[in-house]
Amino acid sequence: MTTLMGEMMVDFVFYILVFLAAMVIGVAGAMAGVGGGVLFTPVMLAFTSFDINAVRAAGLFLAMGTSAQAGSYYLRKGVASLPVVLYGATWMSLGALVGSLLGLYIVEVFGEFGKAVIRLTLGGTVLGVFFVMFLKKVEWPEARPDRLAQMLGLYGRYYEESLKKEVAYGARRTLIATFFLFLVGFIGGMFGLGGGWALVPVYNLVMGLPLKVSVACSSATLAVGDAPAAWTFLRSGVVDVSLTVAAMGGVFIGAQLGSYMAMRAKVRVVRYIVLGVMLLSAISLIQRGLSQLGLI
Repeated sequence: MTTLMGEMMVDFVFYILVFLAAMVIGVAGAMAGVGGGVLFTPVMLAFTSFDINAVRAAGLFLAMGTSAQAGSYYLRKGVASLPVVLYGATWMSLGALVGSLLGLYIVEVFGEFGKAVIRLTLGGTVLGVFFVMFLKKVEWPEARPDRLAQMLGLYGRYYEESLKKEVAYGARRTLIATFFLFLVGFIGGMFGLGGGWALVPVYNLVMGLPLKVSVACSSATLAVGDAPAAWTFLRSGVVDVSLTVAAMGGVFIGAQLGSYMAMRAKVRVVRYIVLGVMLLSAISLIQRGLSQLGLI
């Protein structure tokens, strides 16, 4: 009886810590527009013994939770563009469905080796995106929507509180961006990271949207774009309900606070948060993957 009570107390304390950590992740995810999974998944895979599929599933639900909370706020404030969000979510959701199915297959067939390869591949991808964003700074691109963007309404303007004026924007390279949107969904669905870590660069660097608009649209897009991948994990029976519920509670509170803070933050601060989240994720994933292969 005493042993059982002790185990229950340990589990209770652990899930409280998960709740508090998820709250911090919700703040950072909402401010950076990257969802919650991009931080939650690497940390859980690096420092706990949870099953990789359960963690990836929880990471996707966290990303959707952060995005639903923050994205609705950005849409109400007029910073996120609904046409951009719907266009991005359409192609991202298709990629997420394919990626999640392939990710489950790799882990089932290749076991620990497959898990290590997934971590290393994702870590290298995130690190590459980090360096692209670090070297190329695009905060206020010129509003030059291409013909497809004009047809789809992928343009607009919003009030930038840090500048105290309205900023116009318009998407360009829309066809090229379509491929990257599918790829972001594919990678996010496979690795259980949502996809905001790459979605922000696609909106900002490829489509030429202002950084704050990119963060806002990314948050709103993830709430829809990750749904097919989350459904795949749920259908496969790998979701850990206790872990997911504890994390979701914290991330909802944190995301509300983070979205409020992001609206008042300077663009440079938001950019540093985006870069910091991606670098931390890449280092954690590469370290864990190398460790699994016995290389460190």
